[in-house]
Amino acid sequence: MSTRPTGAAPAGTGPTGAEGSPPPAPPTSPVAPDRAERPDFPGCSDSPGSPDSSDSPALSLRPVGGAALLAECGDGPEETARLFRALAPVAAERGWELVPAARTVLVRFDERTDDLFAVGRTVRAVATGSPHDSPGVASRPPEAPLVVPVRYDGPDLAEVASRLGLDVPEVVALHSSAEYTVAFCGFTPGFGYLTGTPEPLHLPRRATPRTRVPAGSVAVAGGFTGMYPTASPGGWWLLGSTDAPLWDVHRQPPALLTPGRRVRLEPVRAGAGAQAEGDR
Repeated sequence: MSTRPTGAAPAGTGPTGAEGSPPPAPPTSPVAPDRAERPDFPGCSDSPGSPDSSDSPALSLRPVGGAALLAECGDGPEETARLFRALAPVAAERGWELVPAARTVLVRFDERTDDLFAVGRTVRAVATGSPHDSPGVASRPPEAPLVVPVRYDGPDLAEVASRLGLDVPEVVALHSSAEYTVAFCGFTPGFGYLTGTPEPLHLPRRATPRTRVPAGSVAVAGGFTGMYPTASPGGWWLLGSTDAPLWDVHRQPPALLTPGRRVRLEPVRAGAGAQAEGDR
């Protein structure tokens, strides 16, 4: 399985203005007539016998040409991240490529060896927890979370606490208590969009973005937590910083935060080193 390092951010949640807006949706190539007319195609929710019409109305499957399938999760980014994690071992076994985004997972396969409809049925079965034809791969133990030490010294920490009616230690405890999942990557190489941010910290982007956010900044906006791999403009709320090597071209993969990776944030005192545990 391979996963591309970029994904589309939901409108208004990117770290900057236009730079963080979602790119155009992948073009949908015409589907061959024999496939388009098949009543059991898994993406046709109004077709008799279609899985979309019964077991999981929140999941929509659509063909993208003849060698890809777009799974769209109506329940949002956290459900999309769960689907990606569940599909990852199956994709590794089958040689599929998964490209996650905020609400979709694109499944690319070799049409010489895989059938579009069979792929759709497997994706549907994985999404609903039903038996499928790769039963052994889903039982692999999950990878241990990556522990990222964070110095909660961000310039926006006090303002965020004031907005929430909390004191600073309560904000630190709230943000560091969650377990996060890298849902997808985008905006700049190595920038991961992490789901799992506690609901009180689902803040809109700042009204005025900064022209420069330091590398290693840990921030929240739009329901996500993110960490800036390099210095760049940005409009998220800066809560802290980390020394973790978020992007290293000499590492494989270069991004520390890859889609599907579970992450925990560990508060450390100001002035302490903040290298991630479990860096590959």
